[in-house]
Amino acid sequence: MLAATTASADAAVTYTFTGSEDGGAAVSGSITIDTDALAGGNAAADPALSYYFSTGDAASTTALPFLSVSLTSAGTSPVLLSAGDYTYQLLQMDPSDGSFQFELDWSVTNADNGITASTFTLSALGTAATSGLGGTVLPDFAHSGDFYFVASSGTGANVTLDTVSSGTISFAAAPAPEAATWAMMVLGFGAVGYAARRRARVAFAA
Repeated sequence: MLAATTASADAAVTYTFTGSEDGGAAVSGSITIDTDALAGGNAAADPALSYYFSTGDAASTTALPFLSVSLTSAGTSPVLLSAGDYTYQLLQMDPSDGSFQFELDWSVTNADNGITASTFTLSALGTAATSGLGGTVLPDFAHSGDFYFVASSGTGANVTLDTVSSGTISFAAAPAPEAATWAMMVLGFGAVGYAARRRARVAFAA
């Protein structure tokens, strides 16, 4: 199981994954959850994890978009949008019945009124809830699961699917620390080493 407790200056947790498309091509990528945007959405003691953000939706459970996803493939070369005029982000799970939903949609309206969009979804993952940064409830991924990605473009009834990628992925053993976290870890190791050397010198002098 993953313990999603990685801290960083911008309070983000990153999960990395690898796997393969249905056709056999290798895939890899990451999911980053911005815990600042989730602050107040779920109480730490709440076993259910349920967040979503939708542009212009006053009922969204977060104030800001909170998900970002990267995905690379040796086969289909998917291109995920990183921003858009419209966004829908969903992270919902209930450990009591094992249900899990994950979706990230971006859509851009082009100058010709055409639409460019991308959607990434996850399903069939074994998960549990864990209290992460600042008491925010985060997913604890386990086992493998299915992913589905589609990129589309066009106008009106002429929207086409430019890229479709689906397959199975598995998450790494632990979230990847952000850059600020690595810096804190290095400083921590240095402090431990200094203390050990200082104790050794004191013992030798005695």
